[in-house]
Amino acid sequence: MKGTRGVYALCFFYILLIGQLVLWALSPRLVYPEIISSEFLDFSFSEYSNLFMELLFGFRESFQILIGVIIVNLCTMIPIAYFLAKKDDPLLNKLSLLLYFPLMAPALLPALGLYDLFIDLDFLGTKLGVILVQSSFLYPYMLRPIEISLRESHFKYERIAYDIGEGRVRTFFKVTLPNLISPISFGMFLTLVGSFNDYIVTFLIGDTQIKTLPIILYPLMLSDNRSSSSIAVIMYCIPIILLVLLINRSKRFKTNAGD
Repeated sequence: MKGTRGVYALCFFYILLIGQLVLWALSPRLVYPEIISSEFLDFSFSEYSNLFMELLFGFRESFQILIGVIIVNLCTMIPIAYFLAKKDDPLLNKLSLLLYFPLMAPALLPALGLYDLFIDLDFLGTKLGVILVQSSFLYPYMLRPIEISLRESHFKYERIAYDIGEGRVRTFFKVTLPNLISPISFGMFLTLVGSFNDYIVTFLIGDTQIKTLPIILYPLMLSDNRSSSSIAVIMYCIPIILLVLLINRSKRFKTNAGD
């Protein structure tokens, strides 16, 4: 009961914060404590049309980079997680801890290490360069959930499929992969948060050519334009909120289907 109260209190706190941002966005010249004034809701869409277009462009850039990071990490981490879970060797398990070093290291470390190489490959200022560097420090968020899920399953369904004559490739796509939807979804959510929050790596590797939401947002937050920065923060939070609601809805649907 106490835990539930804490969750409600936290949700109420964040609702207040979002409400404050909405109020600042709609009434840019509202001054506390003058709650109602002639300038209340003094908001013009035409005044902020350029900002909306810039934010939509930044959202598109961030989303495209996110999709690229997810594809790269899925294609590389599923085989690695499968190998680690299948072998289950104590020495290999200890060595595999090195794969999670990016969780403790600064995100700027792989960017600085790959910077000279990307200059030679002409990857600076490209989405591919940003995708590769983000993948290099976000992959543990995809690797760990998949590895844990495979270890807990003990590959019992795969063995049953082998016993009835299914091949390895068909078993992977018909048995293994469907059972990994939940950990993959969780890894995608963590990847979204990490990718959408990344500023310094995108700024360094993007070479001011790639303008994602954080690249547009941070200068606005440092400016004195309270309304513009509030609108930017709201648009920044929308994808994460929608994804949380989608995950919650899918969990309820699975629970009802199971009942």
